[in-house]
Amino acid sequence: MTKAKQRLVTDPAQLSLFDSIKRDQEERQALRPGRMCAKSRFEASTKAAIKNAPKSVEQIADDMTELSGCEVTAAMIYNYTSSAHPHKFPCELLPAFCEATGDYGPLLVLCDTSGVYTVEPPEKIRAKIQALDEQKKELDREKHKYAALLYELEGRK
Repeated sequence: MTKAKQRLVTDPAQLSLFDSIKRDQEERQALRPGRMCAKSRFEASTKAAIKNAPKSVEQIADDMTELSGCEVTAAMIYNYTSSAHPHKFPCELLPAFCEATGDYGPLLVLCDTSGVYTVEPPEKIRAKIQALDEQKKELDREKHKYAALLYELEGRK
């Protein structure tokens, strides 16, 4: 006979996930003076997105033009990401920038500053799982090679 599954009894004093997130948001907001100023973090994240992108700034500009329907040039991107330039990054181009660079860091900086949590879409999570599975298979193959080499080396002694 199989044992009956025990029911999990939740402690009424325990916070739900959403209550915990809300409390964490409130604490973060209350503890940070100047918490709504994301200027330096935003600039750093846009520069990092460009640096880490597998495309040139010209390609990013072309992709942003196609995605947003607005003309975007490499010079405009340089101006938007420069701390010395008076023109700041327009919010209507931010989603296209994130998509073109493959880096959602700048958008996450704004969400974090606002106290908003984000969750990646299921397709992206599935893609990460697939990438991890492929890495695991590659590591298993490499481990097998080393095990075979060790076997050969120990077998000759």
